[in-house]
Order: sequence, then structure tokens, then C-alpha cells
Amino acid sequence: MSRYTAAEGRELARRLARMNERGGIPHAEIRREMLLRIERDLRKLVRSYRGTARQAKQLLEALVIARDAGVSACD
Repeated sequence: MSRYTAAEGRELARRLARMNERGGIPHAEIRREMLLRIERDLRKLVRSYRGTARQAKQLLEALVIARDAGVSACD
């Protein structure tokens, strides 16, 4: 059993190649990618929301995390 999914493996390989080429990733780029992932995941949660209590709790937690990270929850 692999510890990584295929997508995670590709991402790790891409990052390693970039590290070898440029010698590092600037903090601003890491933060930008993180914020994009948070926003994408938040939109996914909103689209899949069906009104259950469990989903409401997950969505609320995600909104708080997004706000703390600096992602605007409004379009």
C-alpha cells in the first residue's frame, strides 16, 4: 500500500524537479498555491452541501480556516 496517491506523487515529483532547477520555492508562491487550494476545496464543500448537520459543521470549520488564512469567502 502506497503512502501517497498518484496525484500526490506527481505533485511531489513536480516540486522536486522545480527545486532542482531553481534551488527553492519562494514563500509567496507556496502561500499563493495554498490559498488557491483552500479556495478550491471550500467551493467543493459549498457545491456538495445538502443541508445535513455534519456538512454544516464541516463547512463552518472550513470557512473559519479560510478566513484565518486570508481567503475571502465571498465572490
